[in-house]
Amino acid sequence: MIPFSVDLPADLPGYGLVLPGSTAAPSAARALVAAALDEWGLSALDGDADLVASELVTNAVLRSPRAAFMIVLHPSHEVELMVWDEAPGRPRERRADPMSDTGGRGLFLVGAVSTAWGCRPVPGGGKITWARLGPKPKETLDDALAPAGGPDGHAGRRGR
Repeated sequence: MIPFSVDLPADLPGYGLVLPGSTAAPSAARALVAAALDEWGLSALDGDADLVASELVTNAVLRSPRAAFMIVLHPSHEVELMVWDEAPGRPRERRADPMSDTGGRGLFLVGAVSTAWGCRPVPGGGKITWARLGPKPKETLDDALAPAGGPDGHAGRRGR
C-alpha cells in the first residue's frame, strides 16, 4: 500500500502516480506536474516544479524498489510535491566537490527553489519527502531593468 492519504486533508485537489523503478520515473513525474500546473493556472511554477520533481523522484527510485509521487494544490496557491519510498533514513544535503562530483546537489537545489521542504516517516514504513512551491511576486520588465539610481538621481525604481 502507498500511504499518500497520511496527513492530507481530503478536500485538497491533487494527482498521484506509482512510479516505475527506472530512469523513466522522473519523466513521468514531470509530465504529471506539467498537466496539474496547467490545469490549476500555475504554469509559472513549471520550471522550479520540474526541477524539484526530478530531484525528489530520482533520489527515491535510486534507493527504493517502490515509490510513488503526488502533487497537491493548497488554498494558498502553493503546490506540494511529495514522494513516498520504502528506503530507510532521511535524505540529507551533501556537499558536492565541484571539480569531480556529478551528483549530490539535488537537495541543495530543492531547498533553493522551494519555500520549504522536509521528510516525515510514514506509519507502516517508508517516508514522504516533500517540497512546497509558491507563486513568485510579479516583476515587470521595467522593474527588472530599472537602474540602481532613479531618473532624478535618487535611489529607487524608475517611474515611481
